[in-house]
Amino acid sequence: MQSNSYSLCCKWFRRAVLPQDKPLFAEIIDKGQAKRCVICGAAFVPKSNRGKYCEKCAKAVRRKKKAEYERRRRQRVDI
Repeated sequence: MQSNSYSLCCKWFRRAVLPQDKPLFAEIIDKGQAKRCVICGAAFVPKSNRGKYCEKCAKAVRRKKKAEYERRRRQRVDI
């Protein structure tokens, strides 16, 4: 019951709503571990201590870096 708990979130909210909304989960549950994405500014919980981007931006940055790497690699090839 909510009245017996010192928590602001009920069990249903923590189990049903928060897992679906990752930025809200980061804001409410993991306050000490939450970081802001360098690109979009959204709150997220990093998977390591070096995390700088939310999942969506990390995917875009990874694709961009991989494309640049492949471009440089193709230029190095001697025929």
